[in-house]
Amino acid sequence: MSEGYLIINGTEENTLEVDLLIESIKKIDPTRSVAVVVNDKSLKFIEANDIIVVEEENPTVLYFKSLLASPYTKTIAFLPDQLLTSFNIDIWENLRGFDAIILPRNRYSFNGTIIDPTLYVTGQTEVKSFDISSIPNAIFFNKDNGCDYIFGLAIILCANYNQHDYIDFFADTENSMPTFPKYIWPSWILSFMQSITDKKILTFDFVHCIDLSKQENNYVNNNWTRRWSEFLTYWVNETGDFKIENFIQNGLVKYESNAWLTDETRTNLKYR
Repeated sequence: MSEGYLIINGTEENTLEVDLLIESIKKIDPTRSVAVVVNDKSLKFIEANDIIVVEEENPTVLYFKSLLASPYTKTIAFLPDQLLTSFNIDIWENLRGFDAIILPRNRYSFNGTIIDPTLYVTGQTEVKSFDISSIPNAIFFNKDNGCDYIFGLAIILCANYNQHDYIDFFADTENSMPTFPKYIWPSWILSFMQSITDKKILTFDFVHCIDLSKQENNYVNNNWTRRWSEFLTYWVNETGDFKIENFIQNGLVKYESNAWLTDETRTNLKYR
């Protein structure tokens, strides 16, 4: 049995983000390996234990192919534009007892409140179609429990997706099917798979997902249609605590843009 972390979508453009995420993981859990999926075999990362090359032009197919490429039996995979500031590694014991795939249940704001998924355009579409929205910021999957089957089916659906063909096909079935968008994305497919598989994908907050992404539908607070670093006060103190508006950020922080990662910030984070 092997357990480890996987970072997907490593590119020449986000080497800084990937290196910082690797270092933040190893600071918290130095006993487990970290692998990175890249699109170019020449890419190197400071502390990665393994580099895996996956070439694929379709970004949604690439997401699921990257998960399938994990060298571990049990994996927690992360998107690259994030930092792991706090994580209870004992949660691995709980995850071993779950089924094939586990997704976080909620996204949290910097102040600890749950973010309504409909504030995001993609989340709103998923909720309308499936009454759920999936969070791909982190995902746990277990090869011993059949996750390969789920990801393989997802790849088939993505690779052959055509809005009109799918509408025509499912129009002839008796089952109630969702509204199919013109283009699909990983979280849409994960929500779709939740709706058609029997409890193979479950939700559980195994990591506290703090999401600072733009919220396109946040009409109450229009500030969130801009980068968070443009309207929120933030700093990293000399002890390495990352604070936003006096709230310490404890969890997996999705920050999207690296504009806030100054030399001083990186030094105080205690990463290279």
